[in-house]
Amino acid sequence: MVYAGMFFLVFAAILFFVKRSEEEKLGYIKAIETSNCRDLIEEVKAITERMGKGGSFRRLVELKGVIKCDNPLTSEVAKQKCVYYTMSVTRQIEETYEEKDAQGKVERKTRKKTDTVASNTQSLPFYVEDNTGKVLVNPNGAELDPVRIIDKFEPGEMNAGRTITFGDFSFNTSGFNFGSWVQPQAGNRTLGYNFTESVLPLERKVYVLGEASDADGELVIKAPKDKGRFIVSLKSEEELMASGAASIKFATMGMIVSGLLGLGLVIYSFIR
Repeated sequence: MVYAGMFFLVFAAILFFVKRSEEEKLGYIKAIETSNCRDLIEEVKAITERMGKGGSFRRLVELKGVIKCDNPLTSEVAKQKCVYYTMSVTRQIEETYEEKDAQGKVERKTRKKTDTVASNTQSLPFYVEDNTGKVLVNPNGAELDPVRIIDKFEPGEMNAGRTITFGDFSFNTSGFNFGSWVQPQAGNRTLGYNFTESVLPLERKVYVLGEASDADGELVIKAPKDKGRFIVSLKSEEELMASGAASIKFATMGMIVSGLLGLGLVIYSFIR
């Protein structure tokens, strides 16, 4: 009983930190006004001329525009042009195992397991462009919000050379190194493979909140050096606000319920 109570108390503590993180995120989004690229570039130029050298500009900014890149990445599965992608292939296995019952008799049972057999994440700097200009963004360390373009379960064992179709797109599995994948143990059965891929595609509207700095010789938005948040999202500011408010509401409710339940179970275990 006491262990169950402690579990709920720990869960309540986790929800508290989730709630506080979302509140901090919303605070930055509300507090920082949207800039346009031209004004930001001119502000940096004016400070550089006044100081006699560059590298002195650093502040949190918010930009809204379109993703641009002259030499983009190509995602591995969908082969889509993008500035960020993350892909994974997971295998679902039906595992056979033995377990003793209450009488000591050995029973053979099955259970499902999932393991990751391939994964990769890539990103590169890109420009956010509005109708006044464009500013470079280095997405390393950002809270990224990509769009999922592939989520496909393919049943059965996978063999190199097989063609898999995702809507209007298809690819041949010979592009993947299946021979290097860990094979299921004897007696286990592969149920199938789940392919997922999420990207930040070109020409999509993007919301960026981060630290603008010219310390590297060029104006770039990147992760704050000290205090702040770094957000790169395909959602609008309004969508981020609504999503954050909903997360805070559910985290608060869950924290209260879990905290009261956990405290009640702990107290009950000591007084019974």
